[in-house]
Amino acid sequence: MLFAPLRKLGLKARALMLCTVMVLGTTGALSTALIWRHYAAALDAMTEHAVVYTSAISRAAESPILLNDRIALEQVSLAALEDAAVERVEILSRDGSELLVLQPNRTYKPERLVDHDVLAGSTSVRGQVGSWRMANELLVVVPVWRESIDVDLGLIADDAQSETEDNEPIGYVALNYSLAGLRAQSREELFSSALFVALVTALGLGLTLVLVRQLLTPLQNLVDTTAAISNGDLSERAVEHAVGEIGALARSFNHMADNLETSYASIEATVADRTAELEAHKRELEREIKDRVRAEDALRSSESRLRAQSAALSRLYRARVVESEDFAATVQQITATAAETLAVQRVGIWLFGEGRTALEAYDSFDRVRNRHEAGARIRVRDFPTYFAALEANRTIAASDACRDPRTVELTEPYLATHGVGALLDAPIRVGGELIGVVCHEHVGSSRPWTLDEQHFAASIADLISLAVEVRELCRAEAHLVQAKEAAEAANYAKSDFLANMSHELRTPLTAIVGFSELLTDGEGTEAERNDWSRTIHTNGEHLLALINDILDLSKIEARRMEMERVPCDVRQILAEVDSAMRPRATEKGLAFIMRADDLPHSIETDPMRLKQMLINLISNAIKFTLTGRVETVARVVHGEQGARLTLQVTDTGIGIPGAQLDAIFEPFSQADTSVTRRFGGTGLGLAITKRFAEALGGEISVQSEEGRGSTFTLHVDAGHVVQRDSAAGSASATTDARRDAGSKTPTLDARILLVEDGPDNQKLISLLLRRVGATVVTAENGEVGVNLAEEQEFDLILMDMQMPVLDGYSATRRLRERGHTLPIIALTAHAMVGDEARCRSVGCSGYLTKPVAPKQLIQGVADALSATVS
Repeated sequence: MLFAPLRKLGLKARALMLCTVMVLGTTGALSTALIWRHYAAALDAMTEHAVVYTSAISRAAESPILLNDRIALEQVSLAALEDAAVERVEILSRDGSELLVLQPNRTYKPERLVDHDVLAGSTSVRGQVGSWRMANELLVVVPVWRESIDVDLGLIADDAQSETEDNEPIGYVALNYSLAGLRAQSREELFSSALFVALVTALGLGLTLVLVRQLLTPLQNLVDTTAAISNGDLSERAVEHAVGEIGALARSFNHMADNLETSYASIEATVADRTAELEAHKRELEREIKDRVRAEDALRSSESRLRAQSAALSRLYRARVVESEDFAATVQQITATAAETLAVQRVGIWLFGEGRTALEAYDSFDRVRNRHEAGARIRVRDFPTYFAALEANRTIAASDACRDPRTVELTEPYLATHGVGALLDAPIRVGGELIGVVCHEHVGSSRPWTLDEQHFAASIADLISLAVEVRELCRAEAHLVQAKEAAEAANYAKSDFLANMSHELRTPLTAIVGFSELLTDGEGTEAERNDWSRTIHTNGEHLLALINDILDLSKIEARRMEMERVPCDVRQILAEVDSAMRPRATEKGLAFIMRADDLPHSIETDPMRLKQMLINLISNAIKFTLTGRVETVARVVHGEQGARLTLQVTDTGIGIPGAQLDAIFEPFSQADTSVTRRFGGTGLGLAITKRFAEALGGEISVQSEEGRGSTFTLHVDAGHVVQRDSAAGSASATTDARRDAGSKTPTLDARILLVEDGPDNQKLISLLLRRVGATVVTAENGEVGVNLAEEQEFDLILMDMQMPVLDGYSATRRLRERGHTLPIIALTAHAMVGDEARCRSVGCSGYLTKPVAPKQLIQGVADALSATVS
């Protein structure tokens, strides 16, 4: 943009401007440098003169300063002012105070005053002179030194000699010189230089113009010659007598013009030859036009086919066939439309069956007979080349199907049988996976398939793909509806369970709270109070059993239930269940039968879970049996799966409807909500029993007849079976001895720290531990407990996990971090899945849940203490 106007100027004008800029730039730079150098030299000379002159004044002022003769100092100053450049004279004492100041112009104000510190720093050495250049003046300061002759002449008293040592000046002479004259002289020289530069520039421009004319005239001639040749005058030539590069350029240009003239003549001859060739090409084009006319006829035919194909696809789309839920009807409509549009006898939809081992004809439409058929089948392994082609191609357009390498395999089994001469197959893909093929069959001789027909076949395959996806979506939607209904049913069942659970929990709580208030008020006889206490204890155990069932189920659902496999005596387990269940059956007037058929001495299983399952089954049988009997049969059966313990519980109760047999093993379910309201129960027992049985390598089944009773059969893996013999007898004696030893209440000779915020729990647990010999110290929160553990020695800590100030988790972690290794047993009401792992993760070595049974508490503490000792 900056040089755009220059492009409009001629070559001479631009050359002249360039020379002018060069001359002005060169002369201006040189003159400016010379003037500045001259001014600097003059300023240096003036400074040197000022220093010399001031030094002379300082020597004249030495004696008056020593004698403090002000009149003499004025004479010296007046002599200095005779120099026209001096604007101000100052004579200062050695401490910087003014002895005399004179200036001819009273309005003059120096640009810089003499500072004593500056004087002392700049002239502290004999022979040094201070000078400062300002904008308009020059300041020169010369120190006045004492000479030894002054003492000899008696100008200075001997006693004052110490005050005027040789290493300090006795005063200063400062002169301010004006630079106005020097600047005026410089301006005059600058004006003279400018006139000289202008004169030199004018002379240079004149010479430049003459030289440019001489240099550019041959170049202009060359330009004119070029323009003439470009206008067609090939006889014009440039002047070649110019010197230098322009002459060489002119000679080269003339040589080029000669060649161009020669080439032009050759081109004219060539044009004549090309004209003859064009005539021949014209005749060729006429023949091509005729061929193009025939191609246009074929194109119109293709357009007609495309319109028919587009109309067919539009009808299918407008009919929204792919959105129909009736997949069979959709396929039949598509095959009929495709056969009619492509004018083929048959169109078939072939889909892969399960395993993708064969293609099956889902629908094959015969346009001649107007009939839909299905059922034909071809196996993938019989035609590998054909199926590989389907995987690799968008369409298989076999104009001669019996000879095409992709379809020749189909000749004998299919093509020859049905008279098919040409095939147009389009693979059907869903999500990129081949699921089938659309097969267009031309019966008769071969038939070429046009590109538009191949595209149409691919579009039909895409429609089928959409229809398949819609079918899958409909199936998925149906599954979702079923899942929703199942979820709603489960939600209703859980709501019923919660209502029933509320009833089951409130029932024992009512008895516990009611009889507790009676005991607190002191009412009733001693026998009645004992009966009330037993009722409270019984209902408390029932309430704890309900909570334990819920916890067991939560562990099972979270896959956290751990099973142990140890040798155990089934007869002993049956005896314990008999002692627990027989009183309940007798109370209802039921016959209670428990039979063991040749049981071995021991099997390997989880005795606690086995006992729990048996109690669940017998408890249910007693609960749902109003009259008759409850019978339990136990036996060990040896089979292909090894030894299995079989337990059968048979009752003569109300029975279970056949339609509800599968539901009774699901959590929160019972056969009928009316049964729940009539007999109670949570619906958890059978669900827990089923999960336990599966975890122990077995299963549970039921046979029942409504109104006549039920039989539950429980199978568990018996593991290693030990039969009853002499060795077993001794082992049994040893086991009984261990059981007797374990049944005794251990004595605790230990100091125990109980960290518990509940006062009632503190009283109860302390009382139970002190009864067996322990010394108990209590703390009401974790912080107090940590402090006591730091101050005193304890053998064991019982730690509640949920407390104010500092909870049990933080307190245990803090003790472990401080190096305490004594056993810490978590004593907590947190009994859900994962709570024990959380307690152990912070450092607890044991875990007991509330409410804790006295024997369980004492045994747990004893085990922890014995493990520490060992």
